[in-house]
Amino acid sequence: MEFCPGCGKKSKGICRDCRPQKEIKVRDINIKFCSSCKKYFHRNKWTEYTDIEEVVKKIASENIKEENISINPILPEIRMKPGITEEAFIEIEIDGDISYIPANLEMTYCDKCSKKQGEYFEGTLQLRNVDEEMVEFARSFFRKNNVFISKEKEQPKGIDMNVTDKKRLQNIGLMLQRKYGGSIKVSPHIHTQDRQTSKQVYRVNLLYEAPEFRIGQVIKVDNKVLLVKNISKTVSGVDLATGSRASVDLKKKEYKILRPSESRISKVHPGIEILDPETYQSVPLRNKKKVQIGEKVNVVSDRGVYYIL
Repeated sequence: MEFCPGCGKKSKGICRDCRPQKEIKVRDINIKFCSSCKKYFHRNKWTEYTDIEEVVKKIASENIKEENISINPILPEIRMKPGITEEAFIEIEIDGDISYIPANLEMTYCDKCSKKQGEYFEGTLQLRNVDEEMVEFARSFFRKNNVFISKEKEQPKGIDMNVTDKKRLQNIGLMLQRKYGGSIKVSPHIHTQDRQTSKQVYRVNLLYEAPEFRIGQVIKVDNKVLLVKNISKTVSGVDLATGSRASVDLKKKEYKILRPSESRISKVHPGIEILDPETYQSVPLRNKKKVQIGEKVNVVSDRGVYYIL
């Protein structure tokens, strides 16, 4: 401020006339605020706030070792930009006498926001063979858990995400595998050495590779037409020909994805038939399901043999 907060005279801070007439016991008032989120640093931790004036008043009351005082912060126009220190004043009334003491309000970043602003990261999520739904599933998980994606890089078959929490990184890998199937591979590697503890600091790469097909799709493998229910190291689901559960290891095996088509039920007795999606002729189904004539259904075909889904 270029004027005295007490009398308004031109002055760099409190003028001589407005300085306390009696000695006031007070510790320096220096408060750090995060310029990105509503937090201030107090007692070695970042704490949320709603009113900056109330924060200044609270800390001033803790730092002024006087009784029966009235405290009124006088704040400048606050610029919430990192690197800026605003000078404020605290009006103090003791037994009818009014005095003013300075306070410094420093704008910076809290620990979490400093990671977000910089290129800090603890691990990389490598997504391969994924679609936009899977990518957004990972982004949403990180947002909900206050994990920042410091960098994204497109890759030929997917995307890499540098993230600020390696524990959450491993969580999302398992969640992706549980929801969409596929495989994960975790590769920790030494990044640096902590200067204070001398311990090795690790970064983690987690590779998630989605299968070419998804849960709910139909594949043909080992002469089985399989409605996929789970994908991990093996693929399991329902054998549409028999209705029984089946499991198969796809390593070194050829498979074919059977795309569904829409059709209508043309007959229910003595057996269920549909209209062939290409010829519109009535053809039988290999498997059974409770349906009605004219009902729209999805089917897959394996060399002219139809299965209802």
